[in-house]
Amino acid sequence: MLNQGIEQLLEESGAPCISVILPMQRLSRNRANNPEVLNNALSLAKNFFFISYSQPNKEIDGVIKKLDDLAESIDFTHLEDGIGLYVSPNISKLVIFPFPVIEKVKVGNTFEIRDLLYYQNTILDYSILSISKRHIHLYDAHEKKLTEVKNKEFPINYEETYEYARPTIGTSFSNSSLKGFERDKSVIEEIRLVDFLRIADDLLDKYIGKDSPLIISGGKKEIADYMQITNNAKRIIGKITGNYNIDKQLANLAWNYVHDYLTHQNQLLLENIRELFGVEMLAVGLEDVWKAATEGKGLELIVEKDFERSAYISKDSYNLKLKKPIDNTSYKFVGDAIESLIKITREKKGKISFVDNGEMNEFDGIVMKLRYNNNPIYNK
Repeated sequence: MLNQGIEQLLEESGAPCISVILPMQRLSRNRANNPEVLNNALSLAKNFFFISYSQPNKEIDGVIKKLDDLAESIDFTHLEDGIGLYVSPNISKLVIFPFPVIEKVKVGNTFEIRDLLYYQNTILDYSILSISKRHIHLYDAHEKKLTEVKNKEFPINYEETYEYARPTIGTSFSNSSLKGFERDKSVIEEIRLVDFLRIADDLLDKYIGKDSPLIISGGKKEIADYMQITNNAKRIIGKITGNYNIDKQLANLAWNYVHDYLTHQNQLLLENIRELFGVEMLAVGLEDVWKAATEGKGLELIVEKDFERSAYISKDSYNLKLKKPIDNTSYKFVGDAIESLIKITREKKGKISFVDNGEMNEFDGIVMKLRYNNNPIYNK
């Protein structure tokens, strides 16, 4: 649902669109400043709006009321690192960002999309398999929110289906017979426990996406036994030892593993960029990246999250110059060419990925993976 809402914001165009993105203070001693920060940003947004749309218009005037109503709906006691207010004649949406943002106030024909795309890139659905001796629970997870799968297959209860049936023992038996019986019972229970785990493991393909990460929770023995039989080892990104009956505790521990996983994926992306640079499969720097994007050569745009750069763009949009051209009548100045570049890449069906600020200084903050090599030698 969140992904669908973000797509709606990304696609909105041609209408007066107000975007207000603000960092929020999460600590209680600083949280009292959040309403004032919001009110100052709203005043700025309204000033921009009335300058841009000075002529009275019933539909446009309604946008300001929607902005005020959206602001009044904010619960300042349950916020994360940032918020985004997005309002147009068709849309009124509040987005809570679980990552730091910088203040941005924009009024135009489209919404400010950078933080939305970054959020979309970090929306990671994952699963948690919680194992005990008697029960196996499966959770669908998104950020720190868990939803337990409950149907005819999950949760799986050992005692209902796989309880050991003690055989009847005659009234005459020796002590060695009893020990043998207990030994047989232990072996049978171990076999049935393995079957119990295998049934859950076999069901995972039905419930978990091909590339979705999996976290295992349970006692040390249960986790060890599961790791011996699983066919899903490549999906597992973390193991939480212990039994947690409170979803919030389990969610917080699981999210730490997910955060580490995302960081690792980011590191792999940076390593891949450096490898591609060595075989000329990258466009580097804003001018070359713009050229590759407009020519349809771009496979994936990778940019630092808050990287911005003003530039001069030709009227046909095919050329970009960082310095003011001599023939400046053929070019228009834009304050943030990155936003335009992102939109072009999306239109050309290229992928957008973000890295943290400062991680691509060696590439001037922006690169583009190419669909094919620029060097004819590599294309023979």
